[in-house]
Amino acid sequence: MRPYETTWQTVKDASGQDDNFYGNSDSDTEVTNMFYRPIVAIKLRLVAQQWHNYISLRHEYLTC
Repeated sequence: MRPYETTWQTVKDASGQDDNFYGNSDSDTEVTNMFYRPIVAIKLRLVAQQWHNYISLRHEYLTC
C-alpha cells in the first residue's frame, strides 16, 4: 500500500452492526454520541446520510 492510500473501516455497535450517529434538528441543541469501543486512528471520516435543506456539521472528538 502506498503511504497516501487509506483503508476505511466502519465503526460497529455492540451487536457488530454498522453504527449510525444522530445529530440535532435545530441550530443550538447539543447532541453527544459515544463510540462503543475506544478507537485508535490517524484519520476519521464522517459521512452524512441525511439532512434538511442544507448540510452542516460541528463536531469534537474527546480523548483520554
